Amino acid sequence: DLPSEWVNILLLGTDTGNKTLNYGRTDTMMVFSVNKSTGQMRLASLVRDMYVNIPHLNSPNRINTANVFGGPLYAVKVVNETLGLNITHYASVNFQGFKDIIDYLGGVTLKLGFMEANIVGAQVTEEPQLLNGEQALAYARIRQLDSNFGRNTRQRKLLNAMLSQLLSGSDINQIMSAMTEALKHLTTNMTINEVLQLVPAVVKNESGLETAGFPAAGDYRNEMIRGVKSVVIFDQEKTKD
Repeated sequence: DLPSEWVNILLLGTDTGNKTLNYGRTDTMMVFSVNKSTGQMRLASLVRDMYVNIPHLNSPNRINTANVFGGPLYAVKVVNETLGLNITHYASVNFQGFKDIIDYLGGVTLKLGFMEANIVGAQVTEEPQLLNGEQALAYARIRQLDSNFGRNTRQRKLLNAMLSQLLSGSDINQIMSAMTEALKHLTTNMTINEVLQLVPAVVKNESGLETAGFPAAGDYRNEMIRGVKSVVIFDQEKTKD
């Protein structure tokens, strides 16, 4: 019963460098939603340590292991069954592909905190600054300042900046060209036509990108499993809603 005008795509970032695409844990998992009629966009992060049912195992595991057990379509299956979604499409990128996309776009402009700038090797300044692919990846991976929830917030901020930059300084042909190039650095089960069909709707969007992280504050707790594994136990029904 989910609204048909919304297209939901699972974005996966794997924790590998030059290894085969679609390999490894998905330390970044986001649901990117686009309204085909209005161009409205939403980006929802799923924290990697969510403790969920993995269908073929005898016990739950972290949600980011689904890709290890069965690849991106299995990750789609686990997210759908956990959150009651209707995702059929995914896009998966590893470290190298992510850096290549950022560099192709000419970098991404972000305002960094003092410690963030030190970690990524950027200037310490209150002004927004241009990060290259290597620096942007380092920013997306920062966890020592807070937690996986903080890292997810930074990742949403980064993707929002990339999207805003692309939409504000480009015409529709440039956007389509950039999307076509990006597809060379990731794997997806979407065709080029399916991706490009979303561009006209996105271009007319005037409200920007709505972002959120899940599970939400108050709907989860951190817990140690078997004394060694830190996981996030969450209220599944509240998170679905």
